[in-house]
Amino acid sequence: DAAGGWSTVGGGINNQTLLNASTVGGGRGNAAVGTATTVGGGENNTASAEYTTVGGGSDNLITATYGTIAGGYNITVTGQYATVGGGSRNIASGFGSTVSGGSLNQATGVYATVAGGGGYLLFWPAPNQAEGDWATVSGGFGNQALGFASTIPGGGGNKAAGDYSFAAGYRARANHSGTFVWGDNTDADINSPMSSTFIVRANNGIWFGQATSDFTPTIGSYTFISTSTGAYLHTGGVWINASDRNLKENFEPVDPQAVLEQVAQLPITTWNYKVEDPSVRHLGPVAQDFYAAFGLGADDTHIASLDASGVALAAIQGLYRQNQEQAARLEALERENAELRKQIDAIEAQLAGLNESSGAAKGAWPFRFWSGFAFLVGLGFVWAWRRGNERD
Repeated sequence: DAAGGWSTVGGGINNQTLLNASTVGGGRGNAAVGTATTVGGGENNTASAEYTTVGGGSDNLITATYGTIAGGYNITVTGQYATVGGGSRNIASGFGSTVSGGSLNQATGVYATVAGGGGYLLFWPAPNQAEGDWATVSGGFGNQALGFASTIPGGGGNKAAGDYSFAAGYRARANHSGTFVWGDNTDADINSPMSSTFIVRANNGIWFGQATSDFTPTIGSYTFISTSTGAYLHTGGVWINASDRNLKENFEPVDPQAVLEQVAQLPITTWNYKVEDPSVRHLGPVAQDFYAAFGLGADDTHIASLDASGVALAAIQGLYRQNQEQAARLEALERENAELRKQIDAIEAQLAGLNESSGAAKGAWPFRFWSGFAFLVGLGFVWAWRRGNERD
């Protein structure tokens, strides 16, 4: 029946219009009961509010003005200007909200959007829900975008509860404002600890960098974060710098002794960063002094750990050479001292012999005494001359 002025029922069975300017194109059991409403066809569809449209499908219902259902099954639109593109058992109840398709999905926030997905997972309902105003769930299953302008691009079992938060992957929980949480396929929740944080769970490692087309990143064993530069963070917490000879050029030798002298003159102090509490102390040079001494790195406000280590190794080489030179001098002095000790022992033995024979040759003792004394004096001059040359 076509009741109401300027209303039309094009065909079908048990279709009706009640108010002005309404249209039912055909089908069965459809009702366009609001002013300027349209039901294109299908079965048991109802457009009960003004300026609403049901394109087709079955068992669909619109109760808010300017609502739209393109088609599908058992769709409900209760929000003004809300739209459901299709699917089944979807609900768009927020003002200006949209459910593009899928199953069991709900867009309840103002201008909230669910693009699709949802449905059942092993016979259990797994709907996607965009409950926050301006929230978005692009797809997947069992996802909830609860915060203002929160986003879930897909995946499963994710929750973006914080305002402006982002959750993706599997069982990611962005519970705080401005958080980004990514979960791998581990069957456990990964939660944001506080606002404005970037959280990623990737049990087999993370890769960052630049890549050309058709490139497959390599993540080594015991590697947590890999980069295109070759540097990586070890799972033990140690940062490993790329140091392959094939990555380097313009090699120049260094003077370890000169480096050692520069290190000795480098100011070393303890300090704290301005963003830290004064009780958090660090020890080392400032970048300006380090750059002035060695000219290493890109600028005078940073110190690369590789450069600091290289300076330390060169200084150690300088110390090693000094120690080797001093050890050689000490060894020579010890040999000289041993030789002098032998000569002194021989003289002492000679003097002892003279004393034993003094009774039998009393007349000869003055000559022997003065001869031994002269020998000792000469030996002393020789020793003093050698010491002087050693110091020079």
